[in-house]
Amino acid sequence: MGYDELPQGSRCYPLCGCEDFARTELSAYDSDTMNQEESDNEWRDQCRRQLERPTLDRIKYGFAWVHKPVLDDGGSRAFDSMVNYRQWCHEKLPPYLGYRLASTDHACE
Repeated sequence: MGYDELPQGSRCYPLCGCEDFARTELSAYDSDTMNQEESDNEWRDQCRRQLERPTLDRIKYGFAWVHKPVLDDGGSRAFDSMVNYRQWCHEKLPPYLGYRLASTDHACE
């Protein structure tokens, strides 16, 4: 499906091409002074500009590096087993990184 073939109201993610994503309201594009049609046109223009970028630029600017405590602070690590690795992650990494052992509280019986 080409960009111009997207259904009305669809939004094209500007860095990755012509994939369809559910419409999300973005405050930068939806203001009191701009009606929905103007907002859609502005969004489409931005998509077209981004799609004109070379692929390597789109990849370069499409990812944001975020510091991950403990993981980014040390050197390489090697573990004797997956069990040791998972235990280390559970003990050393902050919960918001998602490396914790799964709890059995919500397990199916």
